[in-house]
Amino acid sequence: KENDMSVRRIFAEKKEPYAVKAQELMEEMSSYLDIHDAKKVRVLIRYDVENLSDETYEKSKGTIFSEPPVDDLYEGTFPHEKDDIIFSVEYLPGQFDQRADSAEQCVKLLNEKENPVIRSATTYIFEGEIAKQDEDRIKEYCINPVDSREALENIPDTLVQEFDEPADVAVFDGFRVMPMDEAAKIGDVFLTLTGDKDILRERHFASMKDGAVMANSGHFDVEINIPELESMTVSRRPVREGIEEFKFENGKKLYLLGEGRLVNLACGDGHPAEIMDLSWGVQFFSALYMIENHDKLENKVYVLPAEVDEKIARIKLKAMGVEIDTLTPEQYAYLHQC
Repeated sequence: KENDMSVRRIFAEKKEPYAVKAQELMEEMSSYLDIHDAKKVRVLIRYDVENLSDETYEKSKGTIFSEPPVDDLYEGTFPHEKDDIIFSVEYLPGQFDQRADSAEQCVKLLNEKENPVIRSATTYIFEGEIAKQDEDRIKEYCINPVDSREALENIPDTLVQEFDEPADVAVFDGFRVMPMDEAAKIGDVFLTLTGDKDILRERHFASMKDGAVMANSGHFDVEINIPELESMTVSRRPVREGIEEFKFENGKKLYLLGEGRLVNLACGDGHPAEIMDLSWGVQFFSALYMIENHDKLENKVYVLPAEVDEKIARIKLKAMGVEIDTLTPEQYAYLHQC
């Protein structure tokens, strides 16, 4: 079937037992904004979808745009009262919309011939008699002007954006641009972010000042050629956590952060273990589930089974020394009766 070039709008809303973000926002309105007039807060994820075939669109609704066990899905619009305060928030042009990008990639996994255009926004609904000045304060609280703006509520004719071709820019204003051979002679701190290898190597180390500091935040530990640095120096020692000193025969010293690995991970909390262990846990148990059930699975995208998700959560809580109640069979049946 040919792709539908019109823009279709979908809303996904967590069912009440799972509407954590809405519950948190309700509490924050009271505790942070001192607004107590809202009877209920709802948070919906809005997707605008273009250039997608009807068949793939139908498959995507319950696999990519929503999770039927925990989400309610609405097409075009959603149930609400006429007096509700409703507004949507989207990323500013140029900001990376990770949710929309992930949706596009997942659609292509369903059908590699598809080339959809997807935009996302977050829609907020506030029920209750809320004063106009409080409505403005709520919007100010929900919209970060650094990366976001209030989105229009009408469905656009197209999601395809066209921009004027910018004039060529020789250099970034305020920065000095030069080859690394020249930069090595004058720099005090070097940070590589290219995604390539051998950005800093033997000839650069030889030209650097005594006391120069090097770090990498681009690609594994190959952007700074550490074997060549070691071969040129007479000693390598840690001077403090995350900082190593390389000493040359003439007494010059260069300093390397995080062993040349991604510095935000090696020397900071760019991805704390408390987050990454859950991420890797999901990946491990997802792979294990596929291995154990491969003969029952079709060639399509699956939502992670709830029992696997819950198993990961239980393991995490046990590792943290946290105990919680276990649902009785009656409680489980009640939550899943829909």
